[in-house]
Amino acid sequence: MTLSKDMLEKVAQIGRQAALAAGAVLRQNYHQPHRITLKGVIDPVTESDLQSQEMIISLIRQGFPDHEFLAEEAGVATPPPGAPSSPCRWIIDPLDGTVNFAHGYPAFCVSIACEAAGQMQYGVVYDPLREELFEARRGGGAWLNGQAITVSRTDRLDRALVTTGFPYDIRERLPETLARMGRILGAVQGLRRGGSAALDLCYIACGRLDGFFEENLKPWDTAAGLLLVQEAGGMITTIEGGDYDIYSPNILASNGLLHDHLIFCMKNQIVAFGGSEPLLDKPFFVGADGCRGGWFAIVLTPDGQWQTELFQEISSLWKKYHEASLILLDVPIGLKESGFDERRCDIEARSLLGPPRASSVFRAPCRQAIYVDIMETKFTNLQITGKSLPEQTLGIISKIREVDEMLLRETKARACFREVHPELCFWALAGRSMQHNKRKVEGFSERLNVLRSNNSNTAEIVDYALAKFKRKEVWKDDILDALAAAITALGPLCSIPDPPELDEKGLPMQMLYRSLNKA
Repeated sequence: MTLSKDMLEKVAQIGRQAALAAGAVLRQNYHQPHRITLKGVIDPVTESDLQSQEMIISLIRQGFPDHEFLAEEAGVATPPPGAPSSPCRWIIDPLDGTVNFAHGYPAFCVSIACEAAGQMQYGVVYDPLREELFEARRGGGAWLNGQAITVSRTDRLDRALVTTGFPYDIRERLPETLARMGRILGAVQGLRRGGSAALDLCYIACGRLDGFFEENLKPWDTAAGLLLVQEAGGMITTIEGGDYDIYSPNILASNGLLHDHLIFCMKNQIVAFGGSEPLLDKPFFVGADGCRGGWFAIVLTPDGQWQTELFQEISSLWKKYHEASLILLDVPIGLKESGFDERRCDIEARSLLGPPRASSVFRAPCRQAIYVDIMETKFTNLQITGKSLPEQTLGIISKIREVDEMLLRETKARACFREVHPELCFWALAGRSMQHNKRKVEGFSERLNVLRSNNSNTAEIVDYALAKFKRKEVWKDDILDALAAAITALGPLCSIPDPPELDEKGLPMQMLYRSLNKA
């Protein structure tokens, strides 16, 4: 049911008037001593809650004597005897943030919503200290002090500011509450706890916050905020992703762009972007792939833990993971400086792969060619080796140089970094070469299935990375290539050639792959 335009206008007018009047009561009482009673162990009520609620109901009843009420401090209030029945119900929190109010902490509000036939038609939230009036009408948008508002455009968790709240029965559910917070803390830029669910939802609606989650809220906590978020372009579900109504046991609100990411993060016990040092207290192995955003890395431990992270520079990856047991990169390590012979590892890799995947092993440049201007790279390589370079190699020259410079500068890194080729990794993990091009849908599925058969966390890792990172920074095949390298790093390992050749700087010219006999 949708209220008529005239009826909705009257509802908004009276709801706004009630919110402002109740807010004035709270503002006047804020700095005064409070009489506090407890509804629960940590659930207080003050005289201001009761005064505010009395003010709201009185004003609304003057305009709508037949309407019902659902209010925090009064429960369900029905119309006076003899009044005609009405499909409208007002859902009221006269003071959301009572604990804050009682302690003199400036984060509380009045929240009022009008519901007709189970649908929120109007919502108003008033912050009397900041004098901010948030309003929303079904189908009419969301507003802050008369100005239209919309949710944020944040689309990465590591750039997101998220808020939460604690249920009054938190002492009975402390482990799961802290576990959920831990999963979010590892993924987002910041986590806040404001103490007023209604204001949290308003801040989602106006773009100050990007996500909000909480358990065990009451209908009056979210009724107005629900409509504000929806009308501002956001999304609200349960934490599990189910449909939300004001009686749901928990809530997840977001700008919409982050919603699936947040659901995934709260469902899965993972270490997210940025990682956490406890994972690095045990042996760990890294697979990394050069990508548009820099270097995409996946970390695995033998007991099944994992991390993903994106680094702009290879030196940053090394700084973070300098205690890794092994770091495998999809980039040539060890370069010739003279002679017409190609690196043996490239030749042997093509032989193992066979057509058509052999063509994916591109000729590596000589060292001199990576340290000249890119316009001179092909000529320099031709002059020294007698061979030109394919466009695919030219496309990663900057990556090759970045790794070479770091390895020549960081002596310790030389023992940790080794080269892999993704197609050789997949060949070893599957026991055969891949049939389809990795950029095709069939090729992605083929490689994903190979990884699944070798690591039980593959689906979670790939789904998380796809949701986490922008495609302009990390492509789908970058994720699979890095994971193939990380799984390979767990061993046991084989090398081509065996023993490896060394270049003139002492770097190994070899490719590693998983032993076909994995036992």
